[in-house]
Amino acid sequence: MRNRFELTTQTGQKREIEIVCGNFENLGICADLLICSAFKGDYMVTRTSLIGCLYRSFHISVRELAAHPELDLKDLGVWISQPIADQPFLRIGCVEMSDYRNSVQSLFETLFFAISRANARGFAIETIALPLLGTGNQGMDDESIFLPLWAECVSAFHYIPQLKKILFFERNRRKYDFMCKVMEESLGKVAQKMVFISYSHRDQAIADSIAEHLEKRGVKVWIDHRKIRNPSYAEEIVKAIQASSVFLILVSTASQQSADVRRELHNAAYCENEGKMLLYPILLEKIDYSEIFSYYLRGHDYTDISEEPVEEKIEAFSRKLCEILHL
Repeated sequence: MRNRFELTTQTGQKREIEIVCGNFENLGICADLLICSAFKGDYMVTRTSLIGCLYRSFHISVRELAAHPELDLKDLGVWISQPIADQPFLRIGCVEMSDYRNSVQSLFETLFFAISRANARGFAIETIALPLLGTGNQGMDDESIFLPLWAECVSAFHYIPQLKKILFFERNRRKYDFMCKVMEESLGKVAQKMVFISYSHRDQAIADSIAEHLEKRGVKVWIDHRKIRNPSYAEEIVKAIQASSVFLILVSTASQQSADVRRELHNAAYCENEGKMLLYPILLEKIDYSEIFSYYLRGHDYTDISEEPVEEKIEAFSRKLCEILHL
């Protein structure tokens, strides 16, 4: 069984996600990087593991590869091997799950950071193949693994320009169906470009007005007081920023004094630096940027709505942003 999906990056490039169901050794998988999982420092060959399959069917010892990796981030739970000759996959990557049962998101972020770093060093990783990591011998829950892993896979297409295809393989039909369902449901949302609005709650009325104008034009908007449902709201905000194409920051005396807005700006600036989003200031007052705002925003295009007619200016800005987003 096989299913294919297509994703368009923010730069308009087409990328492919494929998922196949069957025994790994019979699938004929080719990839620049094959990713497996292991307990920390434990690469035991077992009957049901991918490590065992690699040893039996391809005569590859993950233990030997781990002894001399070319990219070594073992302290963070990730490594990538030296090139492997005469195999359908050029390198093996490994994530060591056991120390990350409560922080798999961080581990998967490290995995794709390693892939990005490897490409910067000339590894030429365009295709990766991986199973549902950690859900075999390590016994981790399907949903708690796949949801953050899938989010990182989608994100990686936007900031690793060399990455062109991700292939999942799974022998368990139930897991395969679950993964397909998540992909089908989420890719529609990913395809819709989202705008994150950062503002001081003293400026909520104008933030809501901007959101309404954008939504009337079909733009998906994330604004905290309508979206946050999770008590651990900081994580929810960071995920929303990472999922957005545009970070609108409403600049006012109040927002420049807001610790929350400054934290959001710092996260957004990191995403922009990775080529994943656009920072766009909207001036609510005629004031100079504070030191932090100046550091991140100086030189950016902006819209000034500090004087009347404010609604007309918001409407004009909404048209402009839709042009930027090609909507």
